[in-house]
Amino acid sequence: MLEANGWIIHRVWSADWYMRPAEELQKLKLAIENARIEWRERDELGIAPKRSEPSTETGYDDRTSSTAPIQDRAEPTTSVPYREASFGVNPVGELHEVPQSRLVEYVVKVVETEGPVHIDEIASRIRSLWGLQRTGSRIQKAISQAASIAVRKGLIVGTEFFALPGQPIVARNRAWVNSPTLRKPEYLPPEEVDAALVQVVSDNFGASADEIAVSAARVLGFQSTSAQLRSIIDKQVSALTTRGKLAYRNELYVLNE
Repeated sequence: MLEANGWIIHRVWSADWYMRPAEELQKLKLAIENARIEWRERDELGIAPKRSEPSTETGYDDRTSSTAPIQDRAEPTTSVPYREASFGVNPVGELHEVPQSRLVEYVVKVVETEGPVHIDEIASRIRSLWGLQRTGSRIQKAISQAASIAVRKGLIVGTEFFALPGQPIVARNRAWVNSPTLRKPEYLPPEEVDAALVQVVSDNFGASADEIAVSAARVLGFQSTSAQLRSIIDKQVSALTTRGKLAYRNELYVLNE
C-alpha cells in the first residue's frame, strides 16, 4: 500500500544485517541516495508515481516482490559495490626493484579482485599497499612489465584494462571507493560501461538516450553526468548498437532480440 502511494521501499532482512552488516549498510546508503535523487527529480519534473491497487494475493515470498513504484520513465538501477584489492605485502626495499615474479603475483591479485581494471589503478593499488604516496615512473614501468608477463603466461588478459580470463563483467558502484582515480571517467572499463547499459535497458524494458546515460552513470556510482562521462557512455551506446546488442526503436534503446 505504501508503494501504491509513491513510497520507495528498501528492505533489510535481519539475518542479512546480522551476518553481513557492512555489505547491508552499503546497500542501505545506496538506496537512500537513489531515493533522494528520485524524489528530487520528481519534484523538478513534476512526475508523480502511478497509483496502483495494492495486491490482495497471499502466500508469496516478499523477498521477490517489486520494491519500486511504477513510473513513466526509467527507474534508478542498483549495482554491486566496487571492492578494492587489499592483501599483505612485504614492503622491504624499493618497489621497482622487487623480483618480477612477485610483482606478477601482486598484479594478478589486484586483477582477481578488481578486474577489469586499468593498469594505472593496478599500479596505484600496489603502491598504496607498499605504503608509498605516489607512483613514480620506475614503479609504473616495473608494474606494466609485470602485467605484460602475466598476459604472456595467460594469467590475465588485456592491454590497458586487465581482467582474468573469462572473468564475469558486472557493473560496480564506485560511490564509496577510497581511490580517487576510480571515479575518473577515463578509468571506466568499456566492458563495464557496456554491462551498466545493458542492465539499465533490461531492468527498465528500454530507456531514452538521456535516461540510459543518467541511469548508467548512477549504476557506476556517479551522481552527476559530466560531459566527459556522457561522451564515454554515448560511445559505448553507439558501439553496442553497432554490434547489435542494443536497438533504437520508438525513441527508446532496447535489448535487440
